[in-house]
Amino acid sequence: MRVFLISRTLPAPTGVGSSVHVWSLLETLVLKGHEVRLCLSTNLSHVEEWRLRMYQTTSDTLESMGVEVCFIKAMERPIASRPKRFLGLLTKTVAPSVSDFYQEDPLEAELRREIEAWSPDALCLWEIEAVVAARKIAPEMPRLAFFTDPDHLVRQTRRRYRAVRSPRDRVQRWLDRIAERRLPGIISGLLRDCDVVIDHAAHHAAWFRAHGVPQTRYLPVPVVDRIGKQCLRRRAELSDTNITPRILMLGNLNGIATISGLRLFATDVLPALEKILGESAFEVHIVGGGQMPSDLADQLNRPSVRRRGYVEDIETELLTCDVLLVPTDSAIGFRTRIAEAMSYGCCVVAHESNALGMPELNHGHNALLAQNGADLAKLTAQCLRDPDLRQRLGVAGRRIFEERLDGHKVCDEMVEMLEAVVAGRRASHRVRSGLKGADIDSRKTQAVSHATL
Repeated sequence: MRVFLISRTLPAPTGVGSSVHVWSLLETLVLKGHEVRLCLSTNLSHVEEWRLRMYQTTSDTLESMGVEVCFIKAMERPIASRPKRFLGLLTKTVAPSVSDFYQEDPLEAELRREIEAWSPDALCLWEIEAVVAARKIAPEMPRLAFFTDPDHLVRQTRRRYRAVRSPRDRVQRWLDRIAERRLPGIISGLLRDCDVVIDHAAHHAAWFRAHGVPQTRYLPVPVVDRIGKQCLRRRAELSDTNITPRILMLGNLNGIATISGLRLFATDVLPALEKILGESAFEVHIVGGGQMPSDLADQLNRPSVRRRGYVEDIETELLTCDVLLVPTDSAIGFRTRIAEAMSYGCCVVAHESNALGMPELNHGHNALLAQNGADLAKLTAQCLRDPDLRQRLGVAGRRIFEERLDGHKVCDEMVEMLEAVVAGRRASHRVRSGLKGADIDSRKTQAVSHATL
């Protein structure tokens, strides 16, 4: 089977959630013997230096695996005049369409050329932007869409953390909110054209099934096991590395899930932790690329906090931390960082909202879940003081990872679903071809009979 995968995200075996998702599926497709071409829609001129290095390294690795990689430059919307912007906003508010939310035309011609030249058997589409980009191309081609966060919820959550600096901003926000009431219906309509829809968050998958996309299925975020069962032995070997107990927080600082969690951590969790343990009794290592908002950086300018930025060797960070803390209180998504941490046998403390998308989380068994910032601080302090509790939670987390979260198992199911659709299409085509052939033979026989007569 020849699979053409479209993504705005560069895949990587570890790191930012979306990168891991795409990588896991690519790797599984290759391991199962399928030909794969990855089409990346991005604008490299706006990419940070550390991410450019990762692009080059990962592209080389993918090519060595047998994955062909092509780039399509993501086009930026031209800046319209103020009257045109106002008119467009009114139109978007009254009768919004796909093009009001997603840019599709600049990508379509080049993407069509790539798909027609390679002639794939199926399309894999990461996130709704890829669904939009391919919606007018080869509509008869089987397609699998996979994503985590419904875009309308992401926009709502981002709006909560966006500053309102003027009356114009306030009006803009109000009009956007009105227009986006139609967005869930637009997204559902786009997904109905996909043969298989995978939402990697359980509560979002249930929502789509109830809103006109019955082919939606929940599967956990696919995180490939990079270390195996040796993680518990390695963790034990490194258990005395930290002179001071270490709390690890992971995530892209441009991501709304990371930022919302860091804000709760800065305002509620950190002050409570310092009160319980003392300012110098622990270290918090914040790891991830991107730019932290200046006001948040000021709040986190504390003796216990180490802002590390992008780190090449994430494995060592996960093996040496005492607690992985995930204070994200947003109800959107599935926390890839939790699944990845469990694969390394980490002790996980998280806000209970993360269990909505990740039902595999079980409070007191494979993680500790809190309702608010104060409880997050108490549970984190409890784990830092109790090495036996940390070990028990880490072992149980590793077990649930092996049973239900292992990316190869998850992606095997995704690939099997896509294979079934492609096989069904081929069988249907053969039947139709056979019926046409039989009809042609029948007409030939009739013609010969008439000629004989």
